[in-house]
Amino acid sequence: MLAEKGRGAVCLAGHGRDPVATDQEGSMGGTVTGKRILVVDDNRGNAALLATYLRKSGHRVSLAYDGSAALDALRESPPDLMILDVRMPGMSGYEVLEAINAEPAIGSRPVLMLTALNQPHNRQRAVELGVDDFLSKPVSKLDFLHRVEALLEVAELPSGLQRTLAYCEALDRLRA
Repeated sequence: MLAEKGRGAVCLAGHGRDPVATDQEGSMGGTVTGKRILVVDDNRGNAALLATYLRKSGHRVSLAYDGSAALDALRESPPDLMILDVRMPGMSGYEVLEAINAEPAIGSRPVLMLTALNQPHNRQRAVELGVDDFLSKPVSKLDFLHRVEALLEVAELPSGLQRTLAYCEALDRLRA
């Protein structure tokens, strides 16, 4: 099922400020390797686990532990993909998306929202704010990595229906 509204479209195929941490580890051979990914989550354990998965797939990972640090990282060195939590102190993931939409100079990149929230209205709000996909925690490592790789494959396409359709096709291919 596809849902489209605003800048984003989602392929619904299932379900204190710190400096930004960056590294360049990795290489277990993901489908699309060497991409820069920003993980934004106030839970350091969750952020570290996601970063480990991504590094082992050959990606370069930056971590931000709150919304303000995420915006700083986006301005300083825009990633190829952003993975964003919703519930964070100070500035929620929704507020980060609103700030991005209000500041076009930050640029457009795919956004995967990964959160404990799982109600339909949470997904709808995320789509309205431009999220490309929405996953509810807990999520399987394989499903997470498939979605990351599919989003990276279609990152250069303009946001909207064309990118959503290409994303769904890439996700189906990766799951096969």
